[in-house]
Amino acid sequence: MAKRHVSYTFPDMVSFVDQYQTTLQHGSLFLPPEVVGSDDLANELKLDLVLPSVGRVGPIKAQVIHRDPSGGVALRLPNLQDEAGTQIQQAMDSLDKLIPVLASMNKIVSKEQFDALQSRVEELETQLQEAEADRDRLEAQVQAGVPMATSSGVAPAANQTRSGRGFAVPDVRDLEPAIEGVLGDRTFRDAIIQLSIARLTGLMTVQYPDGKIRYGFWFQGGPVGWRTDPIQESEVLGMLLYQAGQVTKEQLAQSLEMMQERGCRQGEAFIEMGLMSFTQLTMVLGKQVEYLLQQVMRSTEGQWEFHPLEGLPEQFLPPPLKVPALLYRALTAAVKEIESSKIAEQIRPSLDRYVKFSEDFIALAKDLKLNKDERRFVEVVGSKSWRMREVFSVSPLSRLNTAATIWAFTELGFFEFNDTEDDERYLARVETLVKRKMKQINGGTLFDILDLHWISLPEEAKAAYQRLMNEYDPSQYRKLPDHLKDQLVSIRTQMEEAYQVISSDSRRREYRKQKVEDFLIVQSAALLAKKGEMAIMRHDRPEAVNCFAKAVELVPGSGEYKDGLRRASAIA
Repeated sequence: MAKRHVSYTFPDMVSFVDQYQTTLQHGSLFLPPEVVGSDDLANELKLDLVLPSVGRVGPIKAQVIHRDPSGGVALRLPNLQDEAGTQIQQAMDSLDKLIPVLASMNKIVSKEQFDALQSRVEELETQLQEAEADRDRLEAQVQAGVPMATSSGVAPAANQTRSGRGFAVPDVRDLEPAIEGVLGDRTFRDAIIQLSIARLTGLMTVQYPDGKIRYGFWFQGGPVGWRTDPIQESEVLGMLLYQAGQVTKEQLAQSLEMMQERGCRQGEAFIEMGLMSFTQLTMVLGKQVEYLLQQVMRSTEGQWEFHPLEGLPEQFLPPPLKVPALLYRALTAAVKEIESSKIAEQIRPSLDRYVKFSEDFIALAKDLKLNKDERRFVEVVGSKSWRMREVFSVSPLSRLNTAATIWAFTELGFFEFNDTEDDERYLARVETLVKRKMKQINGGTLFDILDLHWISLPEEAKAAYQRLMNEYDPSQYRKLPDHLKDQLVSIRTQMEEAYQVISSDSRRREYRKQKVEDFLIVQSAALLAKKGEMAIMRHDRPEAVNCFAKAVELVPGSGEYKDGLRRASAIA
C-alpha cells in the first residue's frame, strides 16, 4: 500500500534557508532517497516539516510531480503559505537574532562579496533575456552541425504522449476562450494579473502575424511552460544554457545524443550528466518560463486568447511563475529610467486624495515577493487613511523608491483613490490597528509593546512611548464603538506598565537579561563597539556616540566601552 504520510527534517538553519530560497518559497520540495525510503509514495500525501527553532509543522498537503530514478521524489505544495506560512516566517525571523553573532565571528560574507555575487546573477539573467538577439553564435552552431535541443526539460506524464518536440498541446478549437485581446496594449498584462487572482489553469494561445504561435501552459494562476510552433531554436533550454555559458558545445551535443538514444528530455539528460541537480533544473526551467513570458509581453503585434482547462496534458517541474512579482519588479525598474517630471505629473492629480489598497492587491499580496522595506511600506499605508502626499512623508522607502512603488501599484490597479474617507473604511482601519497591537502585546516582550529593539536607549524608549500614547489615545478618533474605546484604554495601560520597566535603567537591563541570552548581549555589544570605532575614524560623531552608548547600555561595567563613548563625544 502506498505511503501517504512522510516527514522531512532540516538538520540546521543553513540547509533550511538554502531549501527555502531555491524551492520551498515557490511551493515545491525535493525529498532525497534517504527520506523517501523503500516505501512507494502515493501521488497525494501529507507532509510534516521539522523546522529549525520552530519544530514540527504540518500536516501539509503535497502532490508528487516527479519520481527521480535515484529514488528521490519532487513534491508540489499548493497550499504551503496558508498551511505553514506563519511558522516558516518564524524560522526566517530567527535569523535576525543570529546576525550580530555571526557577523562578529566572520561567518557572514562582506557586502563587497555579496554585491559581486549579485552582479554575477544579474549578468547571467541578462544573458538569458538577450539570447534571442544573439544570432551569430546560433548560426555558428548550426554551421558546425550541432543538432538543436528540445524545447522542454521534463518528461510527460505517464498517461500522456507528445508528437514532435515540445509539450503536448490540448485541442481547444471547439471551445470559446474565456478572455482574449491583442498584443501591444495593457490588456494582456491586466489579463494575466486576473489569472493570478483567480488561480486559473489553462492554455494561453498567442498568434503572431508571421504565423508563429506560442502556447503558454498556466497552472493555478501562473505559467509553468511554453511551446512555440515552429520551434524557435534560440529559446529552447539547451540553447539558453549554451548562450549563457552554462554548458559547452560538446556537453550540448552529448545531451542530444542521450535524448535520441533513451527518449528522455534534455533536463533529465543534464542531470544524468552531472551538469545540474534537480533543484537547479527546476530553477533553470523557471527562468526559461519567465524569459518567454517577457518575450510575449514585449511583442506589439499579434492576438492572444486564454482557455480555462480542468488540468494540463503534462506535469511540469517549475512552480507557477509569480506573475504579479515579475510585473511589479519590471515596473519599478522602468520608473527609474523615466524622467522624474513625468512621474510627478502622473502622481500630482491624486496627491490630495485618500489612497487604499484594492481587492486585487489583497488577493495577490503574497505573490509580490516584497522585501522588508516594501512590506513595511504596505503596513504603514494600510494602517490608516492617508492622502497621497502624506504617503511620501511616512514611507520607510527613499523618495525615489516610494514614487516607483506608488507608480507601479497604480499601474497594476493595486491602489484605489477617494476624495473622502468613508466611515466603514475608517472604523475598519482603527479596528485593524487595535487588533494588530493587541496581538503584539499578547505575544511579545515589553520592548515589542513599545515598538523597540531590545538594544534601544532610554531616549529612544521615551520618544516611542510618547508617540504610541498619542497614536492610541481614544480622543484622537471619532465615532468609536465602546469595545474599541475599551481596547484602546487597555493598550495604553499596558504601554504605561511597559514604559515603567523600560524607562528604569536597572529594571530595563534586568528584564533584557531575562529575555535575551547573555552571549548574544555580549557579542552585540562587541559588534557595536567595532562599528563605533569605525565611525570615530570617519569622524561621524552621531553614529559613533550611538554605537558606544548602546554598547555601554548592554555592558554598563565595561571601561573600554565607556572610554569609546567619551572619545566619540569629543569628536568636533
